[in-house]
Amino acid sequence: MPPQPGPGRSRAVSGTSVGMFAIVVLIWLLSLVVVAVAAYGAAWLAGWEPVTVTIVACAAWTASAALVVARPVEAGLARLLYRSLRRPRAAELARIAPALERVCRRAGADPGRYLLRVEEQRQVNAFALGGHVLAVTRTALELPDDLLEAVLAHELGHHRHLHPVAIILGWWYLLPFEAGDRLVRAIRRITRWLARSFGRLNDRSGGLAGGRGPDGALGMLVLLLLQIIATMQVFIEPYQLTGTSNPDTVTVMVLIYRYAFTVNQDFGMAAAMSVLLFIVLGAFSAAYLRLTREASD
Repeated sequence: MPPQPGPGRSRAVSGTSVGMFAIVVLIWLLSLVVVAVAAYGAAWLAGWEPVTVTIVACAAWTASAALVVARPVEAGLARLLYRSLRRPRAAELARIAPALERVCRRAGADPGRYLLRVEEQRQVNAFALGGHVLAVTRTALELPDDLLEAVLAHELGHHRHLHPVAIILGWWYLLPFEAGDRLVRAIRRITRWLARSFGRLNDRSGGLAGGRGPDGALGMLVLLLLQIIATMQVFIEPYQLTGTSNPDTVTVMVLIYRYAFTVNQDFGMAAAMSVLLFIVLGAFSAAYLRLTREASD
């Protein structure tokens, strides 16, 4: 017969839980912006309906939180986040299970809902993850029964106040920002690699001297960078001479203006294109500045 919750022992949401979930909601809203921009840009490149794809992507991203708190997914995430985590052996399970059952009986909880795990650590510690995972370190199993029960009761309290659920949801909705951070780092690494490559070309071409402009292969690369940056910013000339409807004079800036203010009036697409243009121009500008700075030194 499963234990019956006693007075004041049912699962409750504390003030701390409310604060944690409020932060999760904020993270979720911010992550929707990242997902929406990425989905909109991908749909535009693929030729699909951008608005529909963006709505579906945001809905799927929101609903994906249900997968995170599923027992099999929680077990996999726990193993991914804690590499030394494993299932308890028979002797360890015989040590943990009775202690957890006694703690759950006093708290009015069902011990069968929790996934027991053991972490190979020398410290006395334990943690709760998601809605089901409850782990203790191997050293904690050497504690006396009353101390082991105290450790388990502490983690059980986190579970009953939904603290681990808020933490795993916050971690999940932060993943788009982690992906964006990795993308920025990759762009920086590529920029540094380009700068080093240009530096080697500069050395091979004899370097810069006496305030002269770069010549040889280095000069061609600098001129190429400047021309790309300048071409992507051309707007006034084609706009004043032919407007925005002539396909022969459409530049990137004219195309963004056209999407935003004339034919399409699609501000979302214009914003996505502007962000992509900013990233591309930033990468080329950083490479140019790094190259010319090293050359002047």
